[in-house]
Amino acid sequence: DPARRASWRSLWRGRWGVEEDCPVLLTLAQNFALKGVGETVEAFAGFVRATSGPVPRLVVVGRDAPGPYVRLAARLDVGGLVFFEEAVDDPFPLYSAADAVVLLSWQDACSRVILEAIRWGVPSVTTRYNGAAELLARGAGRVVASPRDAAAVMAALGDLTEPRKRARMVEACRQAADFAALERQVDELEEVYREVARR
Repeated sequence: DPARRASWRSLWRGRWGVEEDCPVLLTLAQNFALKGVGETVEAFAGFVRATSGPVPRLVVVGRDAPGPYVRLAARLDVGGLVFFEEAVDDPFPLYSAADAVVLLSWQDACSRVILEAIRWGVPSVTTRYNGAAELLARGAGRVVASPRDAAAVMAALGDLTEPRKRARMVEACRQAADFAALERQVDELEEVYREVARR
């Protein structure tokens, strides 16, 4: 429902005091260390210092204790640009408010966050340690080698916050969502079974 998405976007961006033309980067994580939140804050601070475009905001949502990361953001002079929110039962209003998702996983079999973002048409950046990275490689976002590769993460943030590049990624999200659809997965699995049965 586009009207509901627009309402959610307005509500959350209003809560953060963010104008419509300001890029919002979203991280959803329960284990902040495992999902590279510290590395995300550091790369975000570097990107803010280097960018000449609109200054983005970073929103981190999860059940983990934010204290160390709040202090890190303050120490890197981006404390006023990084917002921490408690975990929510329904993440889709947050996806609606965001322009891109950042999930610098150290280990992830196949992150549901990236799958949800793709389905919602929100481009993302993640690492090669995340099984869902395969879908981003189809143009729906960017994949970096490691959370510690700050230069690569900053370059990805540049792409994700540039309107024309982001628009192309949004379109690629639609194609990636079709590729990842459960129906296609079931069809391919059934074909494997048929092939085995024929043998």
